[in-house]
Formats: sequence, structure tokens, C-alpha cells
Amino acid sequence: MSDIGAHSKAHRGGDEEQAKKATRHRPGPYDPQAVEVIVRDGKPAAIRLKKKSLRVSGIANTWRIDEEWWRKPISRLYFLLDLENGMRLTIFLDLEQGTWYQQNWVEKERQF
Repeated sequence: MSDIGAHSKAHRGGDEEQAKKATRHRPGPYDPQAVEVIVRDGKPAAIRLKKKSLRVSGIANTWRIDEEWWRKPISRLYFLLDLENGMRLTIFLDLEQGTWYQQNWVEKERQF
């Protein structure tokens, strides 16, 4: 019987491991993802996503966030971009790491 009990415990341990894997965070549409940004004159000029370059046709907004300095510093410079394909994309530069991230896609409002 001890063999059966040992097997049951091992099997339950395997199920627990699978449950942990299943509950791990999966990236959502608003989770930052690394992105390659081409910068000209200190501003994003183009981005590269999935092996395709898209030019920035305009910058709709910029803002900066600096917070949680007492724990781990967060310093980001955000850009809301209009892209040549008619889409909007929010990106940010992590000023602590010097790395660019895509925040989310937002379709441009259609004018009727």
C-alpha cells in the first residue's frame, strides 16, 4: 500500500504543478511587450513589429510617469502614436533601462 500512497502523492504533485502553470500570467492586450523603435530628433519615427516597419504619421500625445521611487523606480516616457496604417499605438521608453515597449493597440475612431 505504501507504493500506492507514494504514487498518489507524486501524481497529485504533478497536478499541482500543472495548475500552477495554468494560472501563471498570460500576456493580455494591455501588457507591455518589447518593441523596436526608430528615433529621429528624440521622437519615435517608425516602429518594427512582426518583421514589418510602420512609419509614425503623427504623435497624438506624450506624457511621463515617475513613481514608486521608495521601492523600485519607475520612470517612463509615453507616446500615443498615429501609424501610417491608420492605427494608434501607445509605446513607452523605460527611462531606467533604456528599452522601448508597446503598451496596446487602439483603432482610430472612424469619421462618418
